[in-house]
Amino acid sequence: MHFLANLLGNNALALKEKVINPDGPLFIRLVGRKSGLVDWFLNLIGINTTTTLEVYEDRIEYSYGSLSGNVLELIPLSKVSNCVCGRFKPVILLFIALLCFFFAFVTFGLTLIITIICVIYYFLKKTTVITIIPNSASAAGVAFKRSIIENQSISDEEAKQIITLVASLVEKANA
Repeated sequence: MHFLANLLGNNALALKEKVINPDGPLFIRLVGRKSGLVDWFLNLIGINTTTTLEVYEDRIEYSYGSLSGNVLELIPLSKVSNCVCGRFKPVILLFIALLCFFFAFVTFGLTLIITIICVIYYFLKKTTVITIIPNSASAAGVAFKRSIIENQSISDEEAKQIITLVASLVEKANA
């Protein structure tokens, strides 16, 4: 899991939309875009560069887009073997901030600014990973971090709720 969090954490998407509906028919809808103003602007003008994870009663739809085109992957719930969620935190930034904070008493200026930047970046860079692993294919994983523009995030409790809901739907599909 830690390897997967590190792998996906660097490519974390800014969460654009989040729907968690235990009553269905669309149980989960998570939409993210690459971070930054360029992808925000591309989405604003209608160029689909988003990644979407949708969970229905019988299937999971995983799609992603880029300037080159779009891909849609359908995963039958009866073929899912595992669901994973986790949180990735860039702890090294807190360590750097702590070191800079101690040096700030000696040199003050620059190290205090670096300390503040590292602490802010630490909180903005927290990444939630949600992965669906089919029986015989590669994992459909998404990693989300807080979106400043859309003001969206996924809490640990919501991530657990998502995989618990998917797991119950998988059990229902396999019954």
